[in-house]
Amino acid sequence: MQPKMRNKDIPILYMPQQRPEDENATLVHAESLNALASLFGRDMQVHRHDRHYQLHYVDRGKVQLRLGDSDFTEMGPLFFITPPPIPHRFVTEAAAQGVVLTVHQSIIQDLLLELNKGDYLFNPGCISLHDITPDLAHHKRQILLGLKGIHEASHQNHTQFYAATLLLWAKLIFSNLLVLMEEVPTVQPSHHSYMHVFRQYLNLIENHYKEQPNLGFYADKLNVTEAKLNTICRAISNNSAKQLTFDRIIQEAKYLLSYTSLYIKEVAFELGYPDPAYFSRFFTRQVGMAPQQYRQLTKI
Repeated sequence: MQPKMRNKDIPILYMPQQRPEDENATLVHAESLNALASLFGRDMQVHRHDRHYQLHYVDRGKVQLRLGDSDFTEMGPLFFITPPPIPHRFVTEAAAQGVVLTVHQSIIQDLLLELNKGDYLFNPGCISLHDITPDLAHHKRQILLGLKGIHEASHQNHTQFYAATLLLWAKLIFSNLLVLMEEVPTVQPSHHSYMHVFRQYLNLIENHYKEQPNLGFYADKLNVTEAKLNTICRAISNNSAKQLTFDRIIQEAKYLLSYTSLYIKEVAFELGYPDPAYFSRFFTRQVGMAPQQYRQLTKI
């Protein structure tokens, strides 16, 4: 059994435009799921958010989700909410789209007071949009309208009323979300044994991906066959076991290309590729462009 991580050991993830040293960091921030996936990958490692609530909307595909100590596997469209400082981790399919809304806890606290719900606590949870009954459908529509509006407003930050617009959209979204959390049964955690193996496999990848061990190494560590490991990974993530290791390598490569000044050959060495030319071919196959081209397009 894996040792339970202490909350202080779980990294705090700051969203774009948020700075940990800034006490007045962005109070409301929205980002598309695709934009975050390009930075962090589709397999978002376990993390938490300091003093911020998050609402995720995923429009399609299978979502593998961990909220606190509970695991979920659910098909989109769905919402899931993570209050501070609940640790969470999720895997989405490549075709999945959606919006991630991050809101400072002070805004949620003020909203609850305005609604005479000062004692209400948002619990971590997942709501399938298929479970929303017709009489509550207008709350779903209001949330989706708000997410669209706040995402568009986030890219119009030159306007005079930018901050006020974001605040109003956030209050609209969480007012309606409160109703759904009270009225709609949340998705129940799954206890499928596949999830336990899958989670262990992702942890092993995180610890060993730079060493690039073969699939047999991981299968032996998990006490399963390579075929069984592939079956588990495809059932949960729709990807082969090998592709998940590739995805983690590419995620780190993109980070190093975008946020460091390492030469391409140094990035290759850092990721366990003694032959930079081979690394470049691998990166090109996975991403659709060469490392240098990717760096030119994304360099911060």
